[in-house]
Amino acid sequence: MKADNRVKFGQSRAMAIIHVDIKHVDLANWLFTLTTQEYEACAKGHQGATMAQLFDHTSMAINVETIGNAHMVQHYIARQKKRDYVLAVSPNTQIWFKNGARYSIEVHWEMTVMSITENSCQLTCQVTLFASDDYSKTLLSVHPRIYILMLILKKKRRYLQKI
Repeated sequence: MKADNRVKFGQSRAMAIIHVDIKHVDLANWLFTLTTQEYEACAKGHQGATMAQLFDHTSMAINVETIGNAHMVQHYIARQKKRDYVLAVSPNTQIWFKNGARYSIEVHWEMTVMSITENSCQLTCQVTLFASDDYSKTLLSVHPRIYILMLILKKKRRYLQKI
């Protein structure tokens, strides 16, 4: 899949059942109001987070984490923000490996929630990774795509477990 000069090189989806009425779920509010302490509590490697607004009042989340031998900084910008759906895009996620290698990729994080019963709903979390044509070839030749995808998805699955 190509979009502009980007190539999709990884995608994964995770689902979880939440035992609460959907009327009590607000994905957009949850994601863009997390405190640093709440973010750090989601996973051992989480170093910190801050929530902000751009000049046009678009919500933004900046996350810093260490997973395995990689340190990551993600700059998620809300592209769509509703109670039951969020699309957040980090156009310039930075990944530093302990061996000194540094990469920049684009990450799309989508979350949806839908009612199952009166007291339960299903949360779906999907992460899609993009890089430029030339860059993705270099990136994938140095680090297998599954490794990078697993680094990012490991964090997202921990979020699902904490909700």
